[in-house]
Amino acid sequence: MSEAKYHEHYMWSLHADKSKVFGVLNLPVEGEDFRQGFEFPVVVCAHDIHADNTQLKVVTDTLASSRIVSYAIDLRGGGDSVKSDQMADGSEATVKTAADDLACAADLMLSEPFCDKAELFLCGCGLSAEAALTEANRNQAKYRGVIVLDAPEQTSHAPEGMAVLHASLRDSQISEKVRDFVNDVIRNRWKQA
Repeated sequence: MSEAKYHEHYMWSLHADKSKVFGVLNLPVEGEDFRQGFEFPVVVCAHDIHADNTQLKVVTDTLASSRIVSYAIDLRGGGDSVKSDQMADGSEATVKTAADDLACAADLMLSEPFCDKAELFLCGCGLSAEAALTEANRNQAKYRGVIVLDAPEQTSHAPEGMAVLHASLRDSQISEKVRDFVNDVIRNRWKQA
């Protein structure tokens, strides 16, 4: 498959309390003309607690160039460089607030015409890996799979039957592994470990 052209867009999802979560959307060019009816798998990504959305850029760029939409969010209460609102009480991000941010971003993606609603994935790095698993367990029917990057040793388990990739950003083949995982799940080739 040849690499697809994609464009980067900035978007904000809105929590019920009106706090905003910033994200960078990588959308294949075909998806920009919504009248054509193109739908794509979507991976909503969250960085480790003290990083920002650029931590996963190598992964999100590879996904988008493979015709998989990526939406990398900045967690509320995350590092100094995040563009999302800070927590109302000034606290840092937690697993729960990160899971809430992922859920909010996933809902935004589900409302977009380019989103294949049957092919929505979560991706989390570090403590956000736990947040991705937490959100997948809260809303099992919404997600097709979870990508767990550099997770702490004691992490939750994904819902039974849900495809999960455990990997590390330090792996030189991480982008390809994530892309292949998503494509394998879509093609129903993923076997639950």
